[in-house]
Amino acid sequence: MENFEKFYKELNIEQKKAVDTIEGPVLVLAGPGTGKTQILSVRAANIIRQKKALPENILILTYTNAAAKTMKERLAKIIGFKGYDVYVATFHSFANSILLDSEEAANYIQERIQIEDIEQVRAIEYILDHAKDISEIRPFNAPYNYEREIRKRISDLKREGVSPEEFLEHVKTLKPDGAYIEEKHIPRIKALAVVYDQYEKLKTSGNKEVFDERGRYDYDDMIMMAIRAVNSEEVLKKKYQDQYQFFMVDEFQDANGAQLKLLFSMLKPDNPNVCCVGDDDQSIYRFQGASVGNFKELKKKFKNLETISLKSNYRSTKEIIGLAQSLIKEVPENERTGDKELINVMDFKKKSIDYYEFTQEAEELGFIVKKIKELKHQIESSKDINPEEKENPYNNIAILVRKRDLILRIIDKFLQ
Repeated sequence: MENFEKFYKELNIEQKKAVDTIEGPVLVLAGPGTGKTQILSVRAANIIRQKKALPENILILTYTNAAAKTMKERLAKIIGFKGYDVYVATFHSFANSILLDSEEAANYIQERIQIEDIEQVRAIEYILDHAKDISEIRPFNAPYNYEREIRKRISDLKREGVSPEEFLEHVKTLKPDGAYIEEKHIPRIKALAVVYDQYEKLKTSGNKEVFDERGRYDYDDMIMMAIRAVNSEEVLKKKYQDQYQFFMVDEFQDANGAQLKLLFSMLKPDNPNVCCVGDDDQSIYRFQGASVGNFKELKKKFKNLETISLKSNYRSTKEIIGLAQSLIKEVPENERTGDKELINVMDFKKKSIDYYEFTQEAEELGFIVKKIKELKHQIESSKDINPEEKENPYNNIAILVRKRDLILRIIDKFLQ
């Protein structure tokens, strides 16, 4: 724990509050460049330091495997090798561990194997050939015309944690709403519900016309099966609630409905020790899965939720922050959790945009390499950049290219 004080001293007042608020449900609203990932690592270290829990009693859920790896490495820097005992995982890998590592959940996956893309297509086509009451999504002259769209919609439903049974029940009372659903959409949605239901049954039935007797599961099933297992097996739920006394979630705005259901299934209902960190303003990326609804759901579920806002931005200039905030204010108030005015901490002496022309590609590539060497030296000698960033100076430099194949030419020059 000898490095804890060093990392703790680098935090600002709001960050320290997030690190020190350990008990109960906590929501940290963190804008870009506010050091949200760093506080999760220091917060976990603080829990261990105060002997509130052992490292193996802490679960941190992240959005990507790369983020999980970075978090573990950072924890190891702060508290030593015991940092690797904190369970840091993506939602999917955590769900996978529930199904594969616990005897109580074994019945939910049984001997099923992961479905291949070609098998998934074959299964949908089989249903389109045999199911009744689906003419709306099975055109007479092109019966498989909507096959790709059907697979996408089924995946969307699973990511939101909607089971076939729930969807079939929901479409019974479906009516036009004047905004998203028109009268002409309803027969198609009802047909989709039939296909979704039969697709799930087909994967477990061992229908030899489509699969062998082992049955199949798809990528999106992992979380759905884990939710069913935890909610159906009280022994399993208690096991995980006893195992993990502190939960933390990174990039909370990116969690989908199924992931939220899995998280809430794990938490003790009264006063859970859960800390969710995210940026509600990133819900403008709804097309990528981000949702402001996550924050509203958390506030609705836990009336004693402590909300902390991180406002100090360490990444951008005042000009960039001002422009970004003028854009985000165009988002309606009901689609934001709160108004957080970011404040730039660092200013940069050189803000100008330089422009260069080259006669040959080799000349341009040589310039890029030379310029990056200069920038690396500036970063390492800068007084405005924290020590951790100085250890990885290249992380502060970005190269944008017009086409993907240009990346390889730049990489080749770097390797030279």
